[in-house]
Amino acid sequence: MRVRAEVPGNTEQSASLSRRTVLGGLAALAVLPGAAEAQSPALPLWAAAQSRGMLFGASSAWEVIRDPAYGALHAEQSRLMVTDTALKFDFIHPRDASYNFEPADALLRFARDNGMHFRGHTLVWNYSPPPWLKGKSSVEI
Repeated sequence: MRVRAEVPGNTEQSASLSRRTVLGGLAALAVLPGAAEAQSPALPLWAAAQSRGMLFGASSAWEVIRDPAYGALHAEQSRLMVTDTALKFDFIHPRDASYNFEPADALLRFARDNGMHFRGHTLVWNYSPPPWLKGKSSVEI
């Protein structure tokens, strides 16, 4: 997922930010001298949110497991993992007679190992049913 942001003063130019960039930037802000009245030591984002009665987390995909630095940052700053695509219908049921929960199970394991809450994302998103499902009637499904 990429976040699009308008560049101030120039409506024709925009910047694209990844989740990693946003999460890293927020973590960096938390440790800047003078930020939020120079907390000593700086709170991780999840703790700052918790102190205000909120739960902080991020949407995650395989990158959080494949990239040790990203995984460590996510575990340090978050207490909620929301799957990106791992629990979407076309990923867990890619063919008519098969299911694949391996990516979702790996993300759940990472969340549990790091003391995080875990939830799936929308089961069916937009018009992305798996190819085998297209053209079937509700009775066949």
